[in-house]
Amino acid sequence: MRRKAMKKLNSSFSLNSSTAPPNLSHWAHNEQEITTGVIIQSVFLALVIFVGVIANSLVCLVIYKKRSLHTVLYSFLVSLSISDLLHAALKMPTTLLSTLHIVWYPHPSFCYITTPFGVLFGAATVFNLCAVALNQFFIIVKPLHYPMVMTATHARYVIAGLWAGSVVISLPPIFWRSPDTICKSGAVSSDNYLSEVLYLSALWTFVVIIPSVVMGTSYTKIFLVARRQILR
Repeated sequence: MRRKAMKKLNSSFSLNSSTAPPNLSHWAHNEQEITTGVIIQSVFLALVIFVGVIANSLVCLVIYKKRSLHTVLYSFLVSLSISDLLHAALKMPTTLLSTLHIVWYPHPSFCYITTPFGVLFGAATVFNLCAVALNQFFIIVKPLHYPMVMTATHARYVIAGLWAGSVVISLPPIFWRSPDTICKSGAVSSDNYLSEVLYLSALWTFVVIIPSVVMGTSYTKIFLVARRQILR
């Protein structure tokens, strides 16, 4: 009986010993690649944050100091710089910490405040670029109508409207995404698939497609007018 038990034990040990161990060097190589990629990405993000905050702060400061720059065009440029500045100062640091796998939020509910920042500041940037394009369109293509269309008061209304629109378009996901989902950068809710599809479709329509058409049309018209003036 004892011989059978020993034979069975030896057989089991031989079977386990014959199983090849995992390729440890392969796993170490992959881990090194991931670590290097994370470091490079983190350094790049940190550099973008630094440059974004400094450069946009300087733009706002210069325009504020020089009264000759207090025009409609530069009011749109200030709004554009503010959107980029806020994105670099408020949203990108959370992306950097997430890249480093650091749990930066004190509580998951905090993500409901910070997550909309990406869409909010991104949409504000695009809408400000549209405002700049339309302003240049009226200056060059319709110069006689420009003083009536783009007054300082109208510019303030446009800026307030584009920021309000950016806030509205950034908020919907917080109503259906769970804390586990909303705290993950770029994650969507699989439990609310239809809502996610409709939201992303609206986002593409109002933040990508329509602004691209507006800016493309405006600058095409500007180019044609400028070309006509040169050929005269």
